[in-house]
Amino acid sequence: MDEFLKQKLKVKEKRIAELESELEELNKYVEWLENSKFWKLRKAVYRLYRLITGKNYQPGQLSRQSFLSKFIKKSKKSSFIIDKDAYTIWRTQNVPKKKDLEAFKANIKSFTETPTISILMPVHHTDPIFLRTAIESVINQIYSNWELCIATDNSTNEATLSVLKGYANNPKIKISYRNNEAYNVALELASGSFALLFNQDDLLTEDCLYRIVHAINEDETLDLIYTDEDKKDSDDFFDPHFKPDWSPDNMLSRNYLGHGVVLRTSLLKEAGGFRKEFGESQNFDLFLRVTEKTERIKHIPKVLYHLRTTTSSIRTKLAVKESTSNFARKAIEEALSRRKETASVKMLSPGYYNTIYAPLGVPKVSIIIPGKNNVKVTNRCIDSIFKKSTYSNFEIILIDNGSDESAFFEMTEHYQSIEPNRFFVHTHDIPFNFSKLVNFGAEQSTGDYLVLLNNDTEIITLDWIEKMLGQAQRDSIGVVGVKLYFPNDTVQHAGVVIGIGGTASHIFGTYGRNETGYYNYLLVSSNFLAVTAACCMVKKEHYFEVGGFDEALAHDFNDVDFCLKIKDLGLNNLFIPYVELYHYESLSRGNLLKDKTWLDRYVRESVIFKQKWSNYILKDPCYNPNLSLTHNDFRIKLEK
Repeated sequence: MDEFLKQKLKVKEKRIAELESELEELNKYVEWLENSKFWKLRKAVYRLYRLITGKNYQPGQLSRQSFLSKFIKKSKKSSFIIDKDAYTIWRTQNVPKKKDLEAFKANIKSFTETPTISILMPVHHTDPIFLRTAIESVINQIYSNWELCIATDNSTNEATLSVLKGYANNPKIKISYRNNEAYNVALELASGSFALLFNQDDLLTEDCLYRIVHAINEDETLDLIYTDEDKKDSDDFFDPHFKPDWSPDNMLSRNYLGHGVVLRTSLLKEAGGFRKEFGESQNFDLFLRVTEKTERIKHIPKVLYHLRTTTSSIRTKLAVKESTSNFARKAIEEALSRRKETASVKMLSPGYYNTIYAPLGVPKVSIIIPGKNNVKVTNRCIDSIFKKSTYSNFEIILIDNGSDESAFFEMTEHYQSIEPNRFFVHTHDIPFNFSKLVNFGAEQSTGDYLVLLNNDTEIITLDWIEKMLGQAQRDSIGVVGVKLYFPNDTVQHAGVVIGIGGTASHIFGTYGRNETGYYNYLLVSSNFLAVTAACCMVKKEHYFEVGGFDEALAHDFNDVDFCLKIKDLGLNNLFIPYVELYHYESLSRGNLLKDKTWLDRYVRESVIFKQKWSNYILKDPCYNPNLSLTHNDFRIKLEK
């Protein structure tokens, strides 16, 4: 068997293994689905059937096979029930057992740091049962050096007050009935060196404080610690929020730190404590202020906090959500003002925003487009730039990779005649090497900012340059990537996660243009380790500081490699979904799976990439280790 067939066989065997893994996972879903409560509650199933098929159930119509096939097909992307059962499986595999808790408790003896954790808990009107279970979840902590600081917030509910009076004699529980600025009153009660923010009807896992103090023992300089969380209703735990490590730009689009956040008490006070004028978003406002004062932030990728969902909860009342969103927008706007940054805050839905930075001045932008022949494709790209772009101070540098079609030269002559000061062609007739081509283009550029753009793209957003430039000008930002669609309006690019598939992968591939993704990732700006070079912007000085693109990576992984080099400068790479383009991906490359040369090169370049970036392949800080590395849609990772 020749080498090409061997490599082709490896690719096929890998795909078979992936399909077998998917089948095994689906079989788990089916097993849990059939044993779950909702399957046994036939009325609920009938409602689901009507939701999925648009038809009413008729006796004898609903076989196991037909229902599951329709259910799984319908749930491929939203999958709110399948995900719930997947999370139930995940909990059986990950929630500490009794023996684990005993081991944790024994390990506390080895801690050199055993700080008092002050748990700040404002109390208003709440279900007495939920309040009691919340308090008991604190009392049941395996780490015992804590104090619970409770402050009532205009509570006149006798049942609520009765519960509090029942704990009045507990020396570790402090209660204030001052009925004013409850969080700040609770903070006044605190004597611990760290403070944990806790809602009146939520729950802490038994190992919550243990995990937090364990992190402090690993790094005693920490100022802020946050964890993963989920939701709790009367029956189940569901909707886990598996968060990334510290991602500052995520905080300008949503309060992703969420609940159960721990802060160094002295820093919390230094930042000014809680500001009541921010209403239900005062925690978010506080986090924005505190994170301006420290970068000593730790994320614990464990679900240690359960957010209670009840019919009376403020989190389920739309009016309060809308009010909270206005406060949250105000918190972001004030943060921008403190930081002396010019940007507008656009609300997408309650709790989710895009912070759109305005460019400073009108610096020159160089748009580098490699290409060879393919006049129809390249002309569409260039034509869309000139006709749609509202920013005018740019140049297009077309790198001709050895074109030999007369139509190509007719096209370039046309643009040179109508745009002599903004359109330039430079020939680099070498065997295709994307890295060499864009490096050559960067050397020819005269702008302060570089846009790398595939010739098989088409502009959708008119002010695309302004919006990318506003972000790329920020001191903290490296590479800015955008949202790309296939011609059928499914997602081609919305960020890159390192480690998926053993190397790296675009996320949410083939999701619809209007879908939101996991926790609205498709709608809001987020930090990623990498973005695609099919359309990205970077300061020219950063480009040359890292040596441009690695020319050993001629075809694959070169853009991801470049982004990781930029990240290692201490800069954050950013995906912004409010700039959109079409990407007619690989129209100029053909069917690469049939190309032995490409296949050999892909294998060789993947080895280079893995050797260079094994640290990020093992742990992408912009992704959560509880999420899958075999799928690109942020689904839960289950043990086999």
